[in-house]
Amino acid sequence: MVTRAKLAGVAALLGLLVVVPLRAKDDPPGESLSPRSGPTAQNPDQSLAQEAAELKTIRLVYANALRVLATGSRDDAIAAIVLLERRQAGKVASPDLRRLEAAESSLARKLGELDSESLVPVMLVHHDLVEEYRRLGEFVLSDASGQRAATLAELYSAGSGDAQARSLAGGLVASLAGQAQKEGLFDGTKTLFDRALTLDPGCEPALIGLGALFEVHGRYELAVASLGQLRTAHPENWHGVLRLGVNLVRIGRHEHGIPALRSCLDKAAPQWVAVLASEELARALLAEDKPDEAAAVLRQAADRFPNQAGLLVELALALERRHRPFEARRVLARLEELPIAPELSPRLRYCKWPHEEIAAARERLAQAATSRLPALAGVLERLEPEGE
Repeated sequence: MVTRAKLAGVAALLGLLVVVPLRAKDDPPGESLSPRSGPTAQNPDQSLAQEAAELKTIRLVYANALRVLATGSRDDAIAAIVLLERRQAGKVASPDLRRLEAAESSLARKLGELDSESLVPVMLVHHDLVEEYRRLGEFVLSDASGQRAATLAELYSAGSGDAQARSLAGGLVASLAGQAQKEGLFDGTKTLFDRALTLDPGCEPALIGLGALFEVHGRYELAVASLGQLRTAHPENWHGVLRLGVNLVRIGRHEHGIPALRSCLDKAAPQWVAVLASEELARALLAEDKPDEAAAVLRQAADRFPNQAGLLVELALALERRHRPFEARRVLARLEELPIAPELSPRLRYCKWPHEEIAAARERLAQAATSRLPALAGVLERLEPEGE
């Protein structure tokens, strides 16, 4: 978390106070790095010279922040970039924001030309800045950081070109989509998931995230298409198989949905997936007027997972359909004996946005970024003689 005290400490550490003085409470939010003095009208040569000087100043400060990052001081690097970007661009879109983007992007392109692997720690920092800026109330800078991170991921993938780079780049963009998904931004989320799949067509968090997004918005055919791709690329993703089965049944394709749900009863599947698959499989069988099969599925599941209330409710329903009301009541009476579950029920867990795949992608990125800090340090050393 970036505090004002940390900003001051990092500024002193990097020697930024002369270049980027800390903003006082009454400073205008859009005041830029270098104070503009003199007459407002300038001739074109003066304007170009001033623009070039400001771009160079931003690159120097940004490079210093990346040098801090290369030492492993991630929090200090984030604080330094926040200091730079808040001072330069403020809270509103402006030419200063475009100048900031141009300066940082030009340095990033240089890093990528010298060693594409040096971009991994940089793109992850800008990814993490998305939520940091939201916490600070800087929504314009948050959006800009997300765009910067996605662009850096695309630059990294193009520069490296191997499967691991495509996977890391796709995972980062999918993680950005996951952040947008939590904000309820359908169009922005879909766009980012699509960008992730352009980088890595088998991107696991993007495929399941996109499938869940379509499902929540009632676009079940599109959900099936995305989740079908996920099953082909990652057949061991039981969560994805469960969602695929549920959505196949929703669109009336029981001949494919029921086998998908049955496969989720495998002992290798997570418990919550197996429990919910049993419930959904029983519902599908009841819809086909097969109450005996539905009851058999639920009895087996209830024996396997005796503390799952949902299974008992579904079993009672199946027994009612078989015209066995007294047995159904005995099943429902067992609900009173169940302990209070400390975790989310399987159905509530299903209703939340997929997060495990995105968390795994974020962890892979963190490990990759750490391992590439020496590459970043080496590239920055090579930049110094060039006055970047």
